[in-house]
Amino acid sequence: MEHRWGERVAVDIPIRLLATHVLLVGSGRLVNLSLSGGLIATDLDLRVFSRVQVVVESPLQEKQFAPTLAAYAVRKCIGGIAVEWCELAPPAVAELCRAASIRPRAQLADGPRYFVQNNPL
Repeated sequence: MEHRWGERVAVDIPIRLLATHVLLVGSGRLVNLSLSGGLIATDLDLRVFSRVQVVVESPLQEKQFAPTLAAYAVRKCIGGIAVEWCELAPPAVAELCRAASIRPRAQLADGPRYFVQNNPL
């Protein structure tokens, strides 16, 4: 059963994961997202329902201004975790989805590639 809101967008965005309740910090890559959540490729071992902060890293922005998205780990899978944003359609995610739909398969000035992916997991 499909639970996501909006179209899934395939991306390749470096992120940092922070799970403050267990003092875990890790890195990964956001490999797809929708207005309600995303899939993160990471080696970090998190429990389902863990609250995390997803910090979107970009060579175009200073680290202190990097968008931070509050989320819950809702599923573990081989090589990563699925997250659901605490807020539906956070502004940073809405902007990434908008950029992907305007410029499919575009390279954004040394940034990640964004393209629309219509098939489910």
